[in-house]
Amino acid sequence: VPSDVIAQQPAVHAARLEAFAVLSRHAGNLPTAIGALQQAERVRIEARQFADSARTTALLAEVLCGAGQIEEAAQLAERAAQAGRRAGRIEVVITAELTRLQISLRQNKADSLDKAAQLAELSEHHGSLSQQVAVLDAWVGALLQAADHERALAIAERCREIAQSQPLLRLRARSDARLAQVLAVSGQANEAVLMAQQAAATASSAEDDVGRCRALIVIGAALAGVGRHDEAALSLNHAMSEAMACGQKGLAAEAAWELGNGRLRIGRHREASHAFSQAQNIAQQCGAQSLAARSLRANAACSKALGRLDDAVQALSVVQAFGDDVETAMSVVDRARI
Repeated sequence: VPSDVIAQQPAVHAARLEAFAVLSRHAGNLPTAIGALQQAERVRIEARQFADSARTTALLAEVLCGAGQIEEAAQLAERAAQAGRRAGRIEVVITAELTRLQISLRQNKADSLDKAAQLAELSEHHGSLSQQVAVLDAWVGALLQAADHERALAIAERCREIAQSQPLLRLRARSDARLAQVLAVSGQANEAVLMAQQAAATASSAEDDVGRCRALIVIGAALAGVGRHDEAALSLNHAMSEAMACGQKGLAAEAAWELGNGRLRIGRHREASHAFSQAQNIAQQCGAQSLAARSLRANAACSKALGRLDDAVQALSVVQAFGDDVETAMSVVDRARI
């Protein structure tokens, strides 16, 4: 169909732009995906397709969040949620509220856990299977931030059960990776490695680079937990490279943090400091303020171990600038111990 004919059919034109955005996002080309969704949003609004434009806005907010453009993502997600409610499009509300939850988690907001539980209930009754999996995955993330490992394990298992009931390998891989992460922090490192390796294989079969990165991070963290540090570093460096290649800076920052944590465990403080600096820089680029603050605190621990006490104090003194109340409180304790 000629492009000029498609342009005269707003619904078709917008749908084509959205499909192109999905492909671009999958390929790691987030700027192109953002541009296509912005154009699709304009097309739908000009055609007065307000209900569908709300869905496009929600998708745009989701991609902007992934690209680290947090303020704009938050504004658009709120707008999409409101428009979805007015139009009676609950699936749009769920997508938009999930993005708002992801932003809250990146900033370690105190109400993240309550938001996650409420959104899980909404998606259970009104969401698609893929939305249910995504929301439960975020809920597990909130529970891990709160160090509620027992409940995180229960929700992760529930998430995996739903993912296994549907055909998309991508969702199966991501739920396996999340469950592996919970197993790792719960002290079941060997089981975590096996589950994460399964997740990586499934993600590779689905050509899901993001899912594979997540699995590689869990494999690295779990291997470090059982003392297999060289293998852990290999997995985490691989995850970092792949995450940057597919535009997933948040995952790259997580991989760098885990790499630093593993080096710190075995007393390789200079290597750990380098990894934590990478994690902080990348986290700041994608708006992951909580991870940036945690990385700065960890780097201060490295400086202290290396005898650079002034550097440690200086690092801890700026933690509160990241707006994470938990990390700020812990940095005060850290400073008192220097």
